[in-house]
Amino acid sequence: MSLARSPINTRYDDVQMKGVHNAYQRDEALPDQLVYHRVRAIELDIHTGKTGRPNVAGDWYVYHAWPDTATSCDMLSDCLIEVGAWHRDHPNHDVLTLVLDLKDGFSASWTADDLDAMLVDAFGADLWEPADLLDACPAASNLQASVTGACDWPTLETLRGRVVVEMTGQANLNAYAGSDAVAATRAGFVGWDVTSAADVSAAPDRAVFFNMDVADLAVASTVRSHGFVARAYGVNSSGDWSAALAAGVQQLATDKVNFEVDSWAKTHNSRGFPFACQPGAAGCSLGSADEELDLLLMGVDSGDIWGSADDFAFLYDVFPPNQTHVWKAGVSTANSHIEDYGKGCLMARTAATRGAAYLAVCRPADVHEARVQIRTSSGGSTTATEVDLTPAGMEMDESSVWHLALAVQGRCARGVASADGVTWTTIAQRCFNQQLRYQGIAVSSHSDGLHHYVFSKPMLDGVLVDKAHFDAFDVFGSASASAWDGLYEVSPRLP
Repeated sequence: MSLARSPINTRYDDVQMKGVHNAYQRDEALPDQLVYHRVRAIELDIHTGKTGRPNVAGDWYVYHAWPDTATSCDMLSDCLIEVGAWHRDHPNHDVLTLVLDLKDGFSASWTADDLDAMLVDAFGADLWEPADLLDACPAASNLQASVTGACDWPTLETLRGRVVVEMTGQANLNAYAGSDAVAATRAGFVGWDVTSAADVSAAPDRAVFFNMDVADLAVASTVRSHGFVARAYGVNSSGDWSAALAAGVQQLATDKVNFEVDSWAKTHNSRGFPFACQPGAAGCSLGSADEELDLLLMGVDSGDIWGSADDFAFLYDVFPPNQTHVWKAGVSTANSHIEDYGKGCLMARTAATRGAAYLAVCRPADVHEARVQIRTSSGGSTTATEVDLTPAGMEMDESSVWHLALAVQGRCARGVASADGVTWTTIAQRCFNQQLRYQGIAVSSHSDGLHHYVFSKPMLDGVLVDKAHFDAFDVFGSASASAWDGLYEVSPRLP
């Protein structure tokens, strides 16, 4: 069900992308930033220690600064598990830039090699490294030479399915890559801090990414004229966003993730393609481009899936009795500025009626962790079960868990969820008096107006399904709804 597309031969430095500043600290979970909000650059601040927590050699804590330590993923390894799960789900995704801000120096217990090893473990051969840039230009003696003169940045097509890592934190960059020779061996690039045009000229030959405060946007034109890539952070107003776009900044790092609330804070087109053309970029035309992803999007305006009768939309199959099936999908939501108990679910029901008995495994729209809801008999009450969903040794905000699975065997069903798409935890299971013949995808908005839910890689018995696969699409109660394949820009929820 991927949206096949023609190759996009626009260069990486000729596009602009929405980035998230301190992505771990935002209301929106990392998977929702990447899937729903079309972000393509995320920043993680990494520290070797954290007050009140044990040191973990070879791993880093993710937070801003003491005492401002709120985070959706505790350790760098945890964050990489989340991002890596998205990467595996969508192997044809367009390039992701991961910015790691080095808050502490390296030492015997936290070496640059340790950091690179974590990145390689997370992304393997899909990391696009400095060596790849140099290999594309054999005559270049350093990284700057590999993107200037007869050489250039790779195209978006070349970078499909790849992850680019950019290190910031000026005080620690030389310890990470202190020479051209060392830079060529690293998993990530250095992102040099600049406040003036002179800083760009004075930067070492290994710097092709440049990092600036939004107050220093005037430097971006110099970065761009040299053929390099500019990142600006603190782009938190409509005026600053417009100025950063006009200045040619490639990575616009903002705290304003939710584009339905801050409609100016986006670079994606009406089809969800996450990049926009640089001003004046020759031959760049991305207005009708698509990202080749396996997605099914459902919009719903309804009451709730709860109580003795449900108000919701249901995209479903009707199976003969006594069959066994397994459904899987990742569920993404706006994850902020939204009614918490809207729901995106995988569901099995005894009938296509409002009060039918059912079991559903659901991701609430915000704040709450994945749950299983059960109504044991027609017209009866509904109960919910939640359990710890993080694998041993992993610390993360459980409301970030977005991988769901539903196993159905005749009259019995089991709801399962996973933090990483690999290790699965049963939340609840139940056998019913009747066959669970009606199975599929269910959504509700909890009387909050229009919600959208993005189902990533929806599968039935290991096979991808699209909207046309299903036997029926019905709404129950006062609900109105729509469903379509792929990802298109959703209508703003707020005026």
